[in-house]
Amino acid sequence: MAEISSLTKRPGRPRRLLAAVGVLWMVFLALGLAGMIRYQSESGAPAKPPTQWPRACSLARADGQPKLLLFAHPQCPCTRATIGELDRIAARANGKLRGTVVMLSLPELGREWTHSELWDSAAKIPGIQVRADTGGAYARQFGVRTSGEVLLYGADGQLEFQGGITASRGHSGDNQGADSIVALLQGRTPSCNSTPVYGCGLTSKTDLDDESRNP
Repeated sequence: MAEISSLTKRPGRPRRLLAAVGVLWMVFLALGLAGMIRYQSESGAPAKPPTQWPRACSLARADGQPKLLLFAHPQCPCTRATIGELDRIAARANGKLRGTVVMLSLPELGREWTHSELWDSAAKIPGIQVRADTGGAYARQFGVRTSGEVLLYGADGQLEFQGGITASRGHSGDNQGADSIVALLQGRTPSCNSTPVYGCGLTSKTDLDDESRNP
């Protein structure tokens, strides 16, 4: 009788094992989703730009006109959405946008690394030129550490806005940063003068490589 009782109990073990595996799978799935949400909402290091346009800067700025700078890593997947938002800002600004996309360039990685799809997309935006930033020199001059950082200097050379123009990493759509820049270009009061920026780091080659592989 003991043997028969043992045999009748054994079929329950696989079911319990499958249930345990199912629970573990759900836990790992929840942890993965939480990690993705946390990454998308995690902002990059904020810039510490000069409040006045630096006189020693070789980037062109026409007197009497606002000047926008967007610092970008050419391989950052998050920055695709930023370039798209910049295009929409240009359309909303009705020809008042004048700016430069400052694209990181690391000579040891070759020209094609810098002249990426992001470079081509930015170059098509009206009022925008693209400039290679060899070794991140311009980014250091303006205290920028994250791809997607936008700085807007007014006609008098004073800093009016700094931050990102997406609501989260790689997210396109309405956001305070873009609305504030358009308001400033149109002579209106912006809802804010700074926003979080979402993108890859511009601090070292190691950081850039790591974040490019993990968008």
